[in-house]
Amino acid sequence: MVDRAQILEALKSVNDPELGRNIVELGMVPEVEVENGLVRLTLALTTLARPLRERIVEEARQASLALDGVHDVQVNLREMTAQEKERVWARPQPQRGAGGAMKHIGGGRVPKVVRIVGYQGSGKTTLARALARELVRRGHEVAAVKHLSHRPDLPGKDTAVLAEAVSQVGFVSPEGSGIFWKTQLSLQEIIAYLEADFILVEGFKAEKTFPKIVCLRGKPDDRDLFDELALCAVGPADQVEGLAVPVFGRDEVERIADLVEQKLSDADGRG
Repeated sequence: MVDRAQILEALKSVNDPELGRNIVELGMVPEVEVENGLVRLTLALTTLARPLRERIVEEARQASLALDGVHDVQVNLREMTAQEKERVWARPQPQRGAGGAMKHIGGGRVPKVVRIVGYQGSGKTTLARALARELVRRGHEVAAVKHLSHRPDLPGKDTAVLAEAVSQVGFVSPEGSGIFWKTQLSLQEIIAYLEADFILVEGFKAEKTFPKIVCLRGKPDDRDLFDELALCAVGPADQVEGLAVPVFGRDEVERIADLVEQKLSDADGRG
């Protein structure tokens, strides 16, 4: 009679196509129940908006059905908790290799990720650019992720025309290369494609995974942006008195970089 251990062993053949690891190793199978040949699986995804969600579900079903004694598989989906997402991110991340194949960065860097959040007009992009330049000046490799509220390409341009017919569009130019997905990926999924010492993330106010710098605009609703993930604030703080984190002026980029280096190195145990 098939048991839970056999199901988990079979599911190790199912890889997350974007994270490049098997779903058991990634902690994506928190619950397995087996009863009279019926297997009930709970799959935890980094986001329920995963573009390849149905592929993962179907491969998990087929891997389970391939075992003798299994006649039906029921799959329930849920989104990972913040702690589960952190554990996924703490594992070595995948990277695209030659020919576009996913490869594993064995023993590679785990980037230090910090978000820069604030309402419109608070100076997020200005701070992100200045902080990136300062960290690069100090010898760090820096990558960035930006949250957009609009399409990243222009209507009528070639990438938009191609995207109407396909699920992904890659582009190569003398200035750089990239890939467009037609569906929204999670922040963790995008970060998995980047390799750097520091990753600066602009936006993603609702994200609860990575520490953040709060950009202030001097209005009462600035206080709504603070929680236990805030490292510091930048800008006019007259509407947010009594903060438990340091407040910097917008021109104090070196001091902000000092704090980011210190806090993020303390968090992962490295100097």
